[in-house]
Amino acid sequence: MSAEQNQTRPDDDHTVSLLTRTRILCGQCSDVVGVDGAAVAVFASDTSRDLMYATDITAERIDELEFTRGEGPGLAAYRSSVPELHPDLTEPAATTRWPMFAPEIFDLGVRAVFAFPLRMFNGARIGVLELHRTQPGRLDAQHYRAAANYAAALGPIVVEELDPSRHPTVIDPACLRAARCTWPPEWRPSSFGSLLPMPSPDYGRWRSRNTAGSR
Repeated sequence: MSAEQNQTRPDDDHTVSLLTRTRILCGQCSDVVGVDGAAVAVFASDTSRDLMYATDITAERIDELEFTRGEGPGLAAYRSSVPELHPDLTEPAATTRWPMFAPEIFDLGVRAVFAFPLRMFNGARIGVLELHRTQPGRLDAQHYRAAANYAAALGPIVVEELDPSRHPTVIDPACLRAARCTWPPEWRPSSFGSLLPMPSPDYGRWRSRNTAGSR
């Protein structure tokens, strides 16, 4: 992967203030699971979504490519509510299934993608956590469990950070420990059912800016 493709995605002020926990969890997930990047997208429907955060430019481009081509593992994971694990995107299972997506993702230097659906506590699907690697390779059992646990935590968290008044987030600390999350002391729940701190962004201003260019 070129230096341009592998560069870190710059955070704007709104992302930093509004999606603090989403941003931190994405970065931690990328490190813990052993992938080269991560992205979180929230879907309004099967064909409409907003990219909430990407750890790097490549993760952002993967998301954009899936949207413009209308196919790919992230869309499939959201639509089926089942993880899409593709350790080698050169295999016929991927190239045949996604004939437009696969050749272009190779040009990005990506060789493996793992997409996990995001859900609320009631099971409602809301989006996708998508991880990528520049080299082919499977997720071992430990890394798969960690990714699944990050996805379980991120679903409610990203919705709350977008609109704290609608979805106060209650996270089971056991889930976060299983994912090996590292929380700042002021975020760390002391017992099951503890509320994680809520951000105080200007949500309306952020949402109006970001939905104006919604993909």
